[in-house]
Amino acid sequence: MGGKFSLFFAVFLCTLGLMACKGQLPMQSDNKIKENMSNKLTTSSWILESVVDGEGGQLISSKTFGDEIPVITFNLEDLKVQGFDGCNTFSGSFSIQRDSQIEIDKRLKSTRMFCEAVPSGAFLKALFNATQYELNANKLVLKSDTQQLMVLVQQQ
Repeated sequence: MGGKFSLFFAVFLCTLGLMACKGQLPMQSDNKIKENMSNKLTTSSWILESVVDGEGGQLISSKTFGDEIPVITFNLEDLKVQGFDGCNTFSGSFSIQRDSQIEIDKRLKSTRMFCEAVPSGAFLKALFNATQYELNANKLVLKSDTQQLMVLVQQQ
């Protein structure tokens, strides 16, 4: 009887230990992702270099925005994003599913200024369609599953 009880107790402890480990793995993974990204993604703001126009797929240079170049800042502490689209300021949230996957919440809060000559809609559309990011030196590239959408340069 004692041997069966000891075996049952040992199996119970192992199961409990495995369940405890399983419960902590996602948290450790999320924290590791944030830690890996925090040094790179949130060191400064990111200024637009180019964006793909969602309508025609043409590349739009930041020069098209004149003096009002879009900028974006990611805060990994609270998973918030904020910026300027060339016309309006915006803020909201984002999530990271894996090391190189990102999703910007489409329910951004934004000012509602009218800016006729600025392609701010292309900037926001590219931002919303981004599913992946890539960090290369001082550049942040946002991509969809099929194409590069936006290139941003780290603000000095």
